[in-house]
Amino acid sequence: MWNIATAVYYKAQGKPWRLATARPGVCYVGLVYHRKDYTTESSTACCAAQMFLDTGDGVVIRGNFGPWYSPQSKQLHLNQEEAKDLLTRVLETYRELHGQTLSEVFLHYRSRINDEEYHGFIRCPTGRQTRSNTNTSGRRLQTLPRRQIP
Repeated sequence: MWNIATAVYYKAQGKPWRLATARPGVCYVGLVYHRKDYTTESSTACCAAQMFLDTGDGVVIRGNFGPWYSPQSKQLHLNQEEAKDLLTRVLETYRELHGQTLSEVFLHYRSRINDEEYHGFIRCPTGRQTRSNTNTSGRRLQTLPRRQIP
């Protein structure tokens, strides 16, 4: 029943996935990884950023394949340069689509952002933009205080 109701709502020009609390000029970015080969100890994976906008539109920006998986920690993390590049591409895509810069970016991760990724994100050219960084890990939610915004 949910699928039918959602399809009808969408056909009537509604956007059922639109975030009710999203504000103009704010972008919510979910960072996800996909490992190339789960059958071996290969560390090759791809990171993608999915932008969720106040309009309900979404854009997926595919990052590069690289050695993001660590068999020791069993976690996926970008290096500093890739983190900077991916967030820069998110900001540029938003500017191309909307003709203005973002006022805030919220990054949503399944794991904690490590120091190398953090330093890559704060190296991103932002102009006047402010960014908040949100990590989600299980039931725990962490947000950087305003004075520490990257």
